[in-house]
Amino acid sequence: MVSVNLPMKLYIVLLLCSPIVINTEQETRTPANMVILAGVMKAGTTSLWEAMLQHPNIHSGLVAKGMRGTDKELHFFDTQTVCHNGNVLQRGRGNASAWDLYKRKLPGVPSGHKILDATPKYFSMPKSAMSAWNTLMHKREGRKTKLIVLLRDPVDRALSQWRHYERELDKGNDSGRKREQQFPARCREFFNCTWAQRMGHNKTMFQVVRQHINAYQSCEEQAIRGDASDPVLRASKLEDCFHLKTEHNLVAQGLYDLLAQYWLHLFHPEQLCFMSFSYLTNSTNGMRVILDFVFDGNDKYDKDLLTVSSANEGKIMSESDGGKTRDKELAMSVLKTFYNQKHRNWFYKYIEDHNFVGCGQNDNNFKNLVFPNQVVGLDAWQNESC
Repeated sequence: MVSVNLPMKLYIVLLLCSPIVINTEQETRTPANMVILAGVMKAGTTSLWEAMLQHPNIHSGLVAKGMRGTDKELHFFDTQTVCHNGNVLQRGRGNASAWDLYKRKLPGVPSGHKILDATPKYFSMPKSAMSAWNTLMHKREGRKTKLIVLLRDPVDRALSQWRHYERELDKGNDSGRKREQQFPARCREFFNCTWAQRMGHNKTMFQVVRQHINAYQSCEEQAIRGDASDPVLRASKLEDCFHLKTEHNLVAQGLYDLLAQYWLHLFHPEQLCFMSFSYLTNSTNGMRVILDFVFDGNDKYDKDLLTVSSANEGKIMSESDGGKTRDKELAMSVLKTFYNQKHRNWFYKYIEDHNFVGCGQNDNNFKNLVFPNQVVGLDAWQNESC
């Protein structure tokens, strides 16, 4: 009897005599903790994400089983339409707070720590900018959210995306050909195709580039110049022009001057950081600028310990391409001509010339940005309600 009760008595005595430690550092999940790496695809976002997670005070998201996304790409703002009151209309379940839904994908972190959502598809979807603004800016600390966009030469970006597509179709067990056999034969119009068909699963890069450019120019003509009296229709058509129901468009995602307007129009300059891919990967200062921006210059961590690799991006042209090299050269030539027309490439050149804009250092440079295009659709989206 004694041998059984004695350990319990000792346990109670030790518990009562032990000093009480109170953890005053509560875990939080607020917009002030958020860093959103919004784009662009194939511009080094994965490399930057991996480098930033080396920092002890930066954490990745959490994606529960059954939820879309990964710990890197949370895919919230591109999959939810958030109304101006901060709510998401859920079918059959009424309204829900967008922030409460988004928060399910976020871990609790100590105050001052950051949570990184690196979903590069956000930047290429104008409506994602509105959904992000409606979600974050309705909260008290929404203005403390940081948004980072890496930009890469649009021609090089398109080539990198094409190579990514080729790797996807060439993944083991002949999965590429098996996937091709499942494509419906009825795909006649560009907008009715699956993503792989839009990429031209059995076409050359040159053929696909011409197809994408023709589809975009035709749609752009209708969206921007036609239906001027109906902003909702114009916005819808413009979104179709970008083919933003899929992320696999070679041409539209390089129209940085058009896409950047939505983010610059909605968010405050101190929240934004646009940086060129080449500056981040070729300069030791790029990572320091990013972390100073994220932590408002109050971070004491040795930034030289964090490295960004451009290995995933590969060389622009490779001898291993064999007979395909000539086709890629033709495609790149067509893309270069397209982006140089109508000032389509001026925003990237502006960022490249300045290395970065915003990032908490040269916010005044935003004042020099005069966009030639109209921001289409914002008024209509801002008036949507749930």
